[in-house]
Amino acid sequence: MIKESNILINLNESILNEVPTKDMEVFYNPIMQINRDLSCLLLYSLKKMGHRIENIALPTCGSGIRGIRFLKNIENLKIYFNDLNPKAIDSVKENLKINNLLEKKENYELSINDANLFLLNNKFDYIDIDPFGSPNPFLQSAILSLTHDGILAVTATDTAAFCGTYPRATLRKYFSKSIRTPYMHEFGIRILIKHIIEIASQFEIAMIPIFYHSNDHYFRVYLKKLKSKSRTLELIKEIKNVEVDDKNNFFIKELGESYTIGPMYVGKLKRFEGLFEEMNKNKDLLNLDKKSIKLFSKINEELDEFCFYNLHEISRNNSTNPISIKKVIENTKATRTHFCDNSVKIENKEELFNFIEKNSNVNKKD
Repeated sequence: MIKESNILINLNESILNEVPTKDMEVFYNPIMQINRDLSCLLLYSLKKMGHRIENIALPTCGSGIRGIRFLKNIENLKIYFNDLNPKAIDSVKENLKINNLLEKKENYELSINDANLFLLNNKFDYIDIDPFGSPNPFLQSAILSLTHDGILAVTATDTAAFCGTYPRATLRKYFSKSIRTPYMHEFGIRILIKHIIEIASQFEIAMIPIFYHSNDHYFRVYLKKLKSKSRTLELIKEIKNVEVDDKNNFFIKELGESYTIGPMYVGKLKRFEGLFEEMNKNKDLLNLDKKSIKLFSKINEELDEFCFYNLHEISRNNSTNPISIKKVIENTKATRTHFCDNSVKIENKEELFNFIEKNSNVNKKD
C-alpha cells in the first residue's frame, strides 16, 4: 500500500524503488507527486475563483491516483478515468474502494479505450495529458475535445529532445531547432507551448499559457482554450526565434532572421489574472508535499519575463568574481527563477548589468 497526500493506492511499496517503464503492469511514477500536487492546487484554485470545471478527463489514467486525489480534495467534479490497459482500470476500481469513493458513482466513469477515441467522443472542461514520453499523439484530440475556456494540462518527459541532446528529434517531433544552453529548460517549455499553439491555431483556437514548471526531468504546462481568431493571431505573433552567442547572450529574432534555437513562444507564461494569487492562498490547504509548495513559491515569485540571466555566466564573461544573488535581488528589481540556480529574471536587463558593473571593482578577479 502506498500513501500519497491524503489517499492510499493498492500498489506494492517495492515499486517506489523501480524505474518507471511502459512495461509496468499498472503505471505509477512516484517522482510525479509534485506534478500531481500542483495540478490539485491549480484545479482547486480555479474552482475557488468560479471558473467552470466539472468534467475531468484522464485519458491515460494508470493507477488513477491523480483523479482520486481530485475527487478526495475538490468538490463538484466528475472524473472520467480511461486507460487502454484493463489492469489499470481494475486498479482504479480497487483504489476508489480503498479511499471510500467506489459507491459515489455519480462522480466518476471508467472506460477501457484508446486515448484519442476516448477524447474525441466526449467534451471535457479539463484534460490531463500525462503520458510516458512525448504528449504529441494526444494533443490534437485533447484540444478539440476541450470546452470553451477549458484547461489543458500537458506533461512531456522527453526533455532530451527539447534541451538539445537530440536536436533531430526536436525538429522531427516539434518542428524547432534546439541546442544545449544554460537556458535549455525554459526554452524547452517555450518550444512545447509553441507546438501546442500551432496545433490549435489550425482550428482557430487560442491556447493561452497560464501555469508551467520544469523539474525532475520533465516539463509541465497548462493552457486555457479560447475559440478566437484574433487571440489565435496574437499568440502566433509571439512565436519567434532566438540567437545565443558564444558567451551565452540571447537575443530574440524575427522569423526568417538567422538564429540558433527555435521557433519558440516568447510571450508571457502567467496569462490568467488572479490565478497565482489564489494558488498562493490555497497552497497550505491540500496536504501538498513541502517540495511542491517550495517549487510553487519559486514560480509565483519569478517575474513573467522571457528568459533569465545566469550570474556565473555574467561574471565569467566579465572576468569578475561571482556576485551574490542575494545582493542582486536586494538591490535591483530582479527575482530568482526556478529554471536555473544562481540566475535571475528582470524586466530591464540594463539595471542588472549596471548594478553588476558598479560592484565589479569589489568582485574583480585577481
